[in-house]
Amino acid sequence: MAQQLPEAERLTKIAAGVGRIGDPLKRLDVSSALLDDVANFEAALRSHRAVAIDELREQGWTLERLAARLGVSRQRVAQLAAAPAVDQ
Repeated sequence: MAQQLPEAERLTKIAAGVGRIGDPLKRLDVSSALLDDVANFEAALRSHRAVAIDELREQGWTLERLAARLGVSRQRVAQLAAAPAVDQ
């Protein structure tokens, strides 16, 4: 797998910090609030990824090339795209 991005490292540190909260009730509250935020964050990232795939397809990238870049199958790339993928 690729080297962890600095943004992901910050998220890892946040999670570790939550684990160090001594009061279990506070740890529960903080964990729950952050998980709600993560769900929204994940939805936004999925949307950004789908749009990027569509933009690259418009630039001529094939499903195979995108699949190699992402380390997934071409079928998975088609699933990730916002627009239906059709390769000739």
